[in-house]
Amino acid sequence: MHVLAPSQHVLVPHPCSTILVGIFDVRYSTAIQDPTMSLPSGSAVGINGIHVHGSDLYYTNLGAGTFIKIPISLADGRQVGPAMVIFNDIEGDDFALSKDGRFAWIAANPDNTLLEFDIWSRTGRVAAGSFNSTDIAEPTAVAFGRTRTDGNVLYVVTAGGLGSPFADSGVTGGRVVGISLS
Repeated sequence: MHVLAPSQHVLVPHPCSTILVGIFDVRYSTAIQDPTMSLPSGSAVGINGIHVHGSDLYYTNLGAGTFIKIPISLADGRQVGPAMVIFNDIEGDDFALSKDGRFAWIAANPDNTLLEFDIWSRTGRVAAGSFNSTDIAEPTAVAFGRTRTDGNVLYVVTAGGLGSPFADSGVTGGRVVGISLS
């Protein structure tokens, strides 16, 4: 979940309490409906990973195989400019963005890889894993560490082959893998 402005408040239930009830102070409305968000015919999944960086909304459309950027208003989250397809032909799940917004690391779930894309130059490479590898079997989520000691570590959550077991080893089990960028 992303808060677009500091004045927006969300109260959540305490996770360990059975006597506490949470209140979500949220109103729902459609902020953006763009053709790049469409669910392709025959696909079960559309928009998957979604993050805000500066005044841009980034998202993957797993079914369409795209990574997209849309300029938005930070006041209300509405689209203020045209969508731009940054990359095509990727099966991206969740992703993480560098602090400066130049790089995106995308979990390519069915390919067992972590992709690194330079958004500014529109180039990319496989940063970790490979199709036949179980190192990051079915990566589903990517996030940077949050402390001084792991701020340059990407943590990749895997499904461990549940969706497409490996022929030789079957399901490897989900895990969290740390990948240092330094």
